[in-house]
Amino acid sequence: MATILVVEDAPSQLELINTFLRENGHTVIKAYDAKDGISKAITHRLDAIITDVVMPVFSLTQPPTVHLC
Repeated sequence: MATILVVEDAPSQLELINTFLRENGHTVIKAYDAKDGISKAITHRLDAIITDVVMPVFSLTQPPTVHLC
């Protein structure tokens, strides 16, 4: 199945999504904030990303500048 990055700052929501995806045969990589999510997205080979839109560090309504080398 797929390798999916889940980025969610609410632990209960993250675990709910994690459980559902794992029970359906997916590999889940968890990130607890946007910065961690970007780091994991760069370092892992992913099939999909599920993310919260608004998080404390920064949100998708005002995305950070990311420079990939």
